[in-house]
Formats: sequence, structure tokens, C-alpha cells
Amino acid sequence: MFRRGALEGKQSLLDLAPTLLVLTGEVVPGYMEGEPLSGILTPEFLKAHPVRRDAREAPDTGRDDLDPVKAIPYLN
Repeated sequence: MFRRGALEGKQSLLDLAPTLLVLTGEVVPGYMEGEPLSGILTPEFLKAHPVRRDAREAPDTGRDDLDPVKAIPYLN
């Protein structure tokens, strides 16, 4: 399923989660920032398990305190 020496260009830690979703056959949510590292996968694997993305937005938690800036007490 993996190609040798296939990583070219820039990769990010954000790419790991979407890549793991592709490897497990799951749909990559549209709100994920990273891109699947499809270059590391063989064409045969990608043909049998194509990258699937949907247009889902990030779930609404209903909690304003999850905003990273608001979570810092001395900045409020």
C-alpha cells in the first residue's frame, strides 16, 4: 500500500489525520485543514480506496470557551 521514497514537497502534521482516515476507509471531513498524503500510497491502493471528502463543517459545540484566545483568562 505504501510507495518507497514518495514524499515530495511540503508535508504538515495536519496531513496525518486525513491520511489515517483514508487508510481506514473513512471520509475526510471538509473542515480538516490537512490533506491526505496520497503520494505515499500506491496507485492500486488509491484505486481500491479513493480519497473521499465531504462538505461537513466543524461541529458546533455550543461552547464559546473553546475559542483559544478566550481560553486565556488574562486576555478577557
